[in-house]
Amino acid sequence: RYKDANDADIVRLSLSNGRAAFGTATEEILILENADGDILLLTDGVGLAVTGKLRFEVPHVSTSADFTLEVNTTGTAINESFTTFGQPRSLTLPAGPFLYIAGENISINIADQTLSGNFTFEQRNDGSVRVTASQVDITLTADGADIVVVDNAAGDFEITTDGIAGALAITSIAVTIPNVTFTVGETYLQLNTRPVAVSREIDLGSGTETVNFPAGPFVRVAVLDVTLSLTGLDASIFGSFFF
Repeated sequence: RYKDANDADIVRLSLSNGRAAFGTATEEILILENADGDILLLTDGVGLAVTGKLRFEVPHVSTSADFTLEVNTTGTAINESFTTFGQPRSLTLPAGPFLYIAGENISINIADQTLSGNFTFEQRNDGSVRVTASQVDITLTADGADIVVVDNAAGDFEITTDGIAGALAITSIAVTIPNVTFTVGETYLQLNTRPVAVSREIDLGSGTETVNFPAGPFVRVAVLDVTLSLTGLDASIFGSFFF
């Protein structure tokens, strides 16, 4: 227990080997376990940041990265420094209220493809989990060669007990196919690990739109309104392609 700069009482708790789960009342979707960190009991709420390993209870999704559960039930930012067992520590959180699990510059495997970037998981009232993704990179290869390289994609996914589905808008893409050139229109990263078709309302940067996904599991890059030119054949093909 100590006092902050305004002489208000703060109680600090250390958490070790903690566990937190998102999901429905009867089924867990993702679990943060073996979590360590600090909890501050403030006069106007609670601040918490604990880091552990994230485990998914839905198929075709996994990660070995560290994630942090962050909570701030107050309406103001938290920036506290303290000493634990002789070691200086701090807890810095933006203004709340919020509760989410986040990882930065980490990798997640979805349907045998690796997505790298920043991911935030938030529990919804209906038991589903919303995933906000940014600065996402993915490379699709064939016979050891890079065919599609995606940089800096952003959007959101939804996880239910059946799996994960969603889409990201792509700002940078390179497609390398011998003797083929592309004039690329809109490009998206789409995924669905559920065994059924899914229709979702998603904001991909230009307003909310309905996106329809076929049954999974898959991760694919959708390249829309493309002109594909075949070198040496003086031929072009116009349409939408999926990798």
